[in-house]
Amino acid sequence: MVRTSPRVGVWEKHLFATFPRVMGFEPTPLRPAPSKEIALLTESTVEQMFRKLMNDPQRDEDMFDKAEELIEDELRPESPLRHRLSTELDELRLLATKT
Repeated sequence: MVRTSPRVGVWEKHLFATFPRVMGFEPTPLRPAPSKEIALLTESTVEQMFRKLMNDPQRDEDMFDKAEELIEDELRPESPLRHRLSTELDELRLLATKT
């Protein structure tokens, strides 16, 4: 039976722990894998973005389309805010066509 000194294990641990630093390499911390989830906007943020689009004096059909996409993409179908902003958008479109 061959006996090894318990100090060898300690020395190896020390060597492997300090060798990269001695050689000028810093250990890189483990980072979580980047998430591919898309962050959803809050209703408050969606409303602010909608207001910015609609308060632009150079409003045209393209702006109305952007606002409609914002509402459809970022708000749930059953959201009261979605219904309110959609109704408001329809009224603003109607007013824009009359003038």
